[in-house]
Amino acid sequence: MATVYFEPNRTSLAIMKLVHGYFSRTRKGWTLMDQRWMLEKLREWYGVKIPRSTLCYNLKILREQGIVSTVTRHCRDPKTGEFIPKITLYKMTKKLKRYFSKQATYFKRCGWVPSMQQLKAGVLPVVGTVTSREEALREYQRLKKEQARRGAG
Repeated sequence: MATVYFEPNRTSLAIMKLVHGYFSRTRKGWTLMDQRWMLEKLREWYGVKIPRSTLCYNLKILREQGIVSTVTRHCRDPKTGEFIPKITLYKMTKKLKRYFSKQATYFKRCGWVPSMQQLKAGVLPVVGTVTSREEALREYQRLKKEQARRGAG
């Protein structure tokens, strides 16, 4: 039985980076994230300007693929009985961890070179066979094509 590899679009990848980065920084397996906060950070950190409906659509895709697990929380007002939504609880999944660890492994194998901003922050390049980010990306894409050919053949 062949497994299907999930290839996220630009927006989904930015959301995955945001959620994974937040989990990595807080070192928790869960977090409460407001959608307004997510939209702000996507715009600020990744340059992704999307409406809330697009965010909801991409979060739905990530939930269906098992990348992100969510618990929608709500309650009723005791006086009026009205529905009151609360912030959604997001949980880290193994699939999300695996996605970024696989990318890290590919870049380690082909000799990833960090950007100037990352070098200033103290991120060191990985020793490998290539010397630039462009070469590392080409090597990564070549490896993905080879894997796809092996899977199809």
